[in-house]
Amino acid sequence: MRKLFLLKYYLLAATIVAAILLFDGFQKAIQVDNSLTIWFLEDDPALIPYQKFQDNFGNDELIIMVYKPENSLFEKEELERIKSYGDELELHPDVEKQWSISNIRLPTGSFGIANTKLLGDSIVPWEVKARIADYPFIENQILNKDSEAVRFVIQLRKADDFDDRRQDIIESIYSLTDQYLNSDRSFFGGVGVLYHALNKLSKEDFGKFLGIGYALMFLLIFLLYKDFRFVLYALITISLATYFTIAIYGALGYKLNLLTTLIPAIIILLCVMDVMHIINEQSEQSIKLSGLEKSMAALSNVWKACFLTSLTTMAGFLALLASPVAILKVFGAFSALGILFGLLFSYLVGFIMLPNMPLAPLHKKSSKVLVSLQNWVISNQKRTLVLSFTFLLIALIGISKLKVDTDSLSYLPDEHIARRDVDSIQNNWGAFMPLEFLIEPTQDLNNASFVRAFAQFDSAVVCINGVGGVNSYPSLLAAISKDRYGKGWRAKLNDKRLLRIQSFLSLSNPELELSFVNKTNHIQRFNLEGELVSAGELEKIKQESIFLWNKYLGSYGKVEASGYQSLYSSIVNHVTTSQVRSFGLAFILIFILLLIGLRDPKLSIISLIPNIFPVVIMFGSMGLLKINLDTATASIASIVLSFCIDDTIHFITRYKELRLLKYTPEEARRLTVAKVGRAILLTSIVLFLGYFTMLFGSLKTVVYFGALSAISILAALYSQFFIFPILLNRWDSKVQK
Repeated sequence: MRKLFLLKYYLLAATIVAAILLFDGFQKAIQVDNSLTIWFLEDDPALIPYQKFQDNFGNDELIIMVYKPENSLFEKEELERIKSYGDELELHPDVEKQWSISNIRLPTGSFGIANTKLLGDSIVPWEVKARIADYPFIENQILNKDSEAVRFVIQLRKADDFDDRRQDIIESIYSLTDQYLNSDRSFFGGVGVLYHALNKLSKEDFGKFLGIGYALMFLLIFLLYKDFRFVLYALITISLATYFTIAIYGALGYKLNLLTTLIPAIIILLCVMDVMHIINEQSEQSIKLSGLEKSMAALSNVWKACFLTSLTTMAGFLALLASPVAILKVFGAFSALGILFGLLFSYLVGFIMLPNMPLAPLHKKSSKVLVSLQNWVISNQKRTLVLSFTFLLIALIGISKLKVDTDSLSYLPDEHIARRDVDSIQNNWGAFMPLEFLIEPTQDLNNASFVRAFAQFDSAVVCINGVGGVNSYPSLLAAISKDRYGKGWRAKLNDKRLLRIQSFLSLSNPELELSFVNKTNHIQRFNLEGELVSAGELEKIKQESIFLWNKYLGSYGKVEASGYQSLYSSIVNHVTTSQVRSFGLAFILIFILLLIGLRDPKLSIISLIPNIFPVVIMFGSMGLLKINLDTATASIASIVLSFCIDDTIHFITRYKELRLLKYTPEEARRLTVAKVGRAILLTSIVLFLGYFTMLFGSLKTVVYFGALSAISILAALYSQFFIFPILLNRWDSKVQK
């Protein structure tokens, strides 16, 4: 420790140089990317059909815009605005194509011979209305049932830097819409729109709660220690640890997302604990020692406990590397890196600042209260255990209600414009979110029998709860056949008539045809229009649809779900696997580290058991509060276990030292709780209030993390002062002295 102390200014200079070199990485990292693909590893099988869809049909990230004018849609001025808007969309450099009333073509001559745009150079509203009414299969694609609203389907252009530019692209389309249409009557939906909203809120909450969390914790530290220098010590330590973690994160090409925005909050938690334990240890030193001697003694005395707590907490996060989810691996790795930086900088800053700082107040009243509380717990073990088992029973009831599911829309506040737009689209248009499927034929699909069989599948699949309609090439052919031949179209349809209908569609709307058929690779696609539902519900729809395909059309080819929605539904299984793997591995790694650090199997077991309590309470709270185990909470169990055990390690390390000095078990417990217990109580109060502020966040992921962390801190505090003393008292006689 002395050698490091002598090198402190060299280390500080190296830190400043490294900070300057990493500034570009820090700037890159604070951009936000919540796209769905960041959840999956490059070799994940779930990505294969998603990539296959893009290779055959382009970017599947569609923007659905429904426009409902305040007055009649069929007014000349309104139709002219709609046409101008559609024309501008087609000129947009990032729009591959758009399909709407503005560019739809209808036949003008004999069946399938000639066609013109519905909204041509000269717009006569009554003619437009009459012409579109003659083609119901097209009318249903662009107008709602009451002909009061129009739909624009906007396909964005595929590009290597698309994820980087998504926000700017969507904002530009919003701006274009405002120029031509009434923005209050224009409603946007789609995967890209949802993630754009999540990105903006993630960035806002990141800045807001990073500032609020810092401010509140520093205020509490000032109120506890009555000197601004203690606040500065914590501030510099946390800022350096956060900066270097985020800067390296950005330098490696990563951007913040709804999980990694939580890394600074985790760094705050661990840094505050280390700093407060160091400050409290320094206050215990003899007044006869110089400032330098006191600081060196404090740093040396808590080094083992701080190092062990950092290792166990890092182990909890590194356990996420066992997850099959890419974003969790990254989150775990950089959280662990941030914890390491927190430990290193708490010592570097301590070397420089502590020798010139006063002794912190001892808060002896809290020590007396904690000693009295421990005596009461030891004297009333049965009552305490009954109370603890009652809490566990309530938690188990909550766990029985816990659901594994992800609903990204629910992360947004109820009043958020993206949620209001989804409701408006569903009210004015109906189900609109496409669940894509790819068809790889095993026989020729250009025959009437396939169209008839698909019509049966179409009728069956729309009966699935949550499915509003089917869009496909055979569905379009069937709709034209029905318009042409009436109710008995199936019996009248043969291969010759089908060829004529296909020609009509190719001539009248070639872009519509090619959006469903890749003639080069002989692959077709279809999509089910549904409501914006959770990943679990979407997975059920996907499986039921595949079952119906195999029933009606299995002999014609293989079908597989693809596109963003299918990828989204795959998250549920990933979340469950991640939770089981990461928690199990975290438990094992932490126990191994305890064995190495404490060198006593029984003390290691005693230390680990009470820290299962806050994990159980946290899961139970999720069930009772109806918080799903999802993408936002997938890593919570290993996180809770890793930071809750820190207090126990500080306690047991000090307790063991006193027992080796021949103190009796009672004396060792009393002295430990008076000294370390006080630090545990104070850090818990600071951390609880800091995380409690997250309940006022906009993004539900921030709210959930704050609420569950605050609950876990209270549960850990209870287990430390009520459960742990009983275990220690009962097993102490078997502990090697």
